[in-house]
Amino acid sequence: MENYEKKLYSVQELLESNGGPLPLNKGSVYALIAKGEIPVVKLGRRVFVKAEFISKLLRPSIETKGA
Repeated sequence: MENYEKKLYSVQELLESNGGPLPLNKGSVYALIAKGEIPVVKLGRRVFVKAEFISKLLRPSIETKGA
């Protein structure tokens, strides 16, 4: 059996209301994407966020650990 690890997430999968990690609404996420603050991969008309960006976003920073 292959080791399957998800690499891309749809905007809907990221929203906290759907059990995802981001406490934002859909409009806010798309606004951040439009500003370039959330990097995306576009496949046709669909927009996906890389898993590595989400893990960096959720990883505690060094500054907050030492406080």
